[in-house]
Amino acid sequence: MLPDMSGMAVGTTTSAAEEIAKLSPGARVVEALPTFAEVLNSPSRLFGDQLTTVFYSGDDEEAKQVVADLLHEIDVEPIDAGPLKNARYVEPAMMLLIQLAYTQKLGQVCFKLLRR
Repeated sequence: MLPDMSGMAVGTTTSAAEEIAKLSPGARVVEALPTFAEVLNSPSRLFGDQLTTVFYSGDDEEAKQVVADLLHEIDVEPIDAGPLKNARYVEPAMMLLIQLAYTQKLGQVCFKLLRR
């Protein structure tokens, strides 16, 4: 994110997570973009009766499982978004939430993945 929150420093051809991985050879990088601090700091992560969805991605299955377990511990629904390269799609989605919450002043917002 740019310092003034007006846009993204990197976009859909790479991600901050991929750039961190490039700078950290051998590291097992997993990106999980949690819901907003206000939601994490509230008495409940529930929106109605629904847990917020947190997408995580990475190339190491063992490291991803550790992250998924940590996400369960904070009462969110972890969704495996695939390899680390998919962070380049999750990061712009988070930018949308930032714009909705802060620029458009919608308050606490989150993602919820619905499936049938």
